[in-house]
Amino acid sequence: MGVFQMVSISEEERRQLSLPGKLKVRIKGNTKALALYTDACIACGKCATMCHERAIKVDKTKQGAYA
Repeated sequence: MGVFQMVSISEEERRQLSLPGKLKVRIKGNTKALALYTDACIACGKCATMCHERAIKVDKTKQGAYA
């Protein structure tokens, strides 16, 4: 639904990460996903299913609500 957008991670953000976090970010091209368009969320759960980090939880009781 276009809720997320990949954005570059700043050097400051990168410095604050743990070693495993730095490695993950490097593999992903020094980017992270941000939920910039939360109003587009239809609570389908596809993002949670696709997230290999298991970092997304969807509240299917409300449209546009994710955690």
